[in-house]
Amino acid sequence: MSDNNSKQTDLFQSTIASKKYSTYRVPYPIELPEKIVSLLSKKRKPPHTLALDVACGTGLGTRILAKHFQRVIGLDISETQIAEATALEKSPNVTYQVCAAHSLPVDSNSVDLVTVATAIQWLDLETFYPEIDRVLKPGGCLMVYGYSSRSIKYHFKDKSDALTKLYNDTLFGTYIDYWTYRKPYLWNHYRDLPLPYKENERDDSMSWRDEVTVDDVIGYTSSLSFFEKYEQDHSDADRLLQDLQNRIMDILDVKTAPDKTVVGREFPLFLVSSRKPSEIT
Repeated sequence: MSDNNSKQTDLFQSTIASKKYSTYRVPYPIELPEKIVSLLSKKRKPPHTLALDVACGTGLGTRILAKHFQRVIGLDISETQIAEATALEKSPNVTYQVCAAHSLPVDSNSVDLVTVATAIQWLDLETFYPEIDRVLKPGGCLMVYGYSSRSIKYHFKDKSDALTKLYNDTLFGTYIDYWTYRKPYLWNHYRDLPLPYKENERDDSMSWRDEVTVDDVIGYTSSLSFFEKYEQDHSDADRLLQDLQNRIMDILDVKTAPDKTVVGREFPLFLVSSRKPSEIT
């Protein structure tokens, strides 16, 4: 997910990066779209005609809105991300366009909902928020949500704490300088994110839990922005992944191969809503 107002227009641009993104990124909980629509409907009643998912990447947060809106448009500055999202899409009312976040391709006062999924830390809020205000209908909402890799917890017997510490120390200790967000709002679960309107709500009740192989853990790591940035600067970047895998396997102390070794994984999900004032009647 990226935007041409971001410092990182060179990230998530390759076909390989987009494939990693769609393969390894964590899906969103099934209750998320229901909570989004419930929040929106408090003052913006159905039917809901149009939703925009900005910085949509490969469409993980776009397609979950399909059954709740007459039209959904996913927007991203990366042509390869949009191509991957389009190839994966099955809903006829969902489309994708290459587009910058500060220049949305819709009419003023035409949008019920704008979402940004795990991506607003890349955007220039000074140009994005005025554009949001232009396109939202009165009473419409901007909803920002996401996971933070910094809050991930891994579970494996009595090794959970050691495994989680290794992962966090590696990504956010050894390689901290390769995280190049415009602002690190994601790491604090968007609690310090400036919002465009005065009527705001948040929901911290959701999380994603699953079981993945160690190979999947490494694949997920390879899909993160810090690794793509590291890869740009180091021709032997795969050694980082191999070293992390070796250290994980040392902690787990099992005889199975990485692609057969299963660990639990848990991400907290955070959702923030900011509502445009309704028209005065």
